[in-house]
Amino acid sequence: MLQQDYDYRVIGDGDMDDYSELQNSRLLIVAGHNEYWTAEAKVSYDRFVQEGGSVMILGGNTMYRKVEYPSDTTMKVLGQWDSSLVLQSIGMNYHMGGRGNTCGHCSPDIGFGGYRIIHNQAPFFEGVNFDSGDLMIMKWTREFDGFPNLGLDNVDATGFPIVDPAYSTNFHFFDVYGFEIAQGQRATLPRRTLGGWIEYQDTPTTGRVINTGASDWGNLQIRIEKHG
Repeated sequence: MLQQDYDYRVIGDGDMDDYSELQNSRLLIVAGHNEYWTAEAKVSYDRFVQEGGSVMILGGNTMYRKVEYPSDTTMKVLGQWDSSLVLQSIGMNYHMGGRGNTCGHCSPDIGFGGYRIIHNQAPFFEGVNFDSGDLMIMKWTREFDGFPNLGLDNVDATGFPIVDPAYSTNFHFFDVYGFEIAQGQRATLPRRTLGGWIEYQDTPTTGRVINTGASDWGNLQIRIEKHG
């Protein structure tokens, strides 16, 4: 960002409690595995988007646990966030997603080990050799956030997600760029879910949100496997 002459600064999770830390910014980048959120941070985040600020979430399992900070050096976990509230804030949640096939107790036969690209019609694909159906293999990613869907339109090898229209039609803009067949963890046997990489905008005046939905995005060793 220094090379591109961006005016930017870095804040911590605790700073999100104070909306003035976000106010007058155009873009918030959530760069890590941001699982732990206070109620105040969520209020600040929601206000930022509603007032036109855009967000790029480069992680998964986002906003999963509700916490408070009794002091500058301690954190108290209060429980899990209501998944419906998380869905409203970031467009996806971990309850609808799950683990990737590289986690220790997951089936290696479910999923791609990364994202299957649905289409490349977005500015951030410019100059990148991704085509529809290609696999973006992400070696270290083990947690994916998911979105409301009706399954795949074909078998695993060639199918693409069917986004639940009862959900997607609520947005001014909604799109999915990539997906993973993830594994839900609250079942005796692996429960198939869909993790996703989405972009959305609630109304013409609110901010755009790009949510990559995959944990440890910034630490990835990515390679492309071309379709066919």
